[in-house]
Amino acid sequence: MKGNFHARLLGGCGRVNRLRLPGAALNALLFNLSTHLPMKRPLIILGLLAAAGAFGGDDGNVTVKLHDVSPMGTHTNIWFDCSVTIHNGTSAPLTFTNLFHGPPSLALKISDLDGKELKRVYSVPYIFETAATQWDIAPGDNTFTNVLYGLQNASGSRPAISLPEDVHIVRVQVQGILSGSSFTNRLTSNIVEVQVP
Repeated sequence: MKGNFHARLLGGCGRVNRLRLPGAALNALLFNLSTHLPMKRPLIILGLLAAAGAFGGDDGNVTVKLHDVSPMGTHTNIWFDCSVTIHNGTSAPLTFTNLFHGPPSLALKISDLDGKELKRVYSVPYIFETAATQWDIAPGDNTFTNVLYGLQNASGSRPAISLPEDVHIVRVQVQGILSGSSFTNRLTSNIVEVQVP
């Protein structure tokens, strides 16, 4: 089960949806099998533990993945509508204070096909980022849609971005940290190539 976040739909709830892990059900199954099949217990338990691991148990990793990227606007006023998944492979929620909307959070690095960095931009704040000071990322996969990297704001503090005229394809990648979290390692996503208007 995934925690899905939609910028347009999220209301005033203060916590991220929690992933329901199959721990209790798995323990009950192991107990029943060990009671009824004592001679084959070691092989059965090893097989079930391997299966549980294959379904994405507590792997201890925290990663970020960039999915759909849609360029919006024009070549001289461009922003990117992105879908980002953060995988919390720990057994506990990760608390953060800033996810997308400014340093040192998760930025979108924009590079040309030779790898030269053109821009590094942030998103307008998510609704939940303006409604409270701390939020949790539950264990498991948490997908954030409509992350609007590079969108300018009315006050001018986030100006429009433009790309060189001769650049028609860019490579984009999410980089940064989970600001305010106990997890302090830098995160780097996969690279997505995008044709720009």
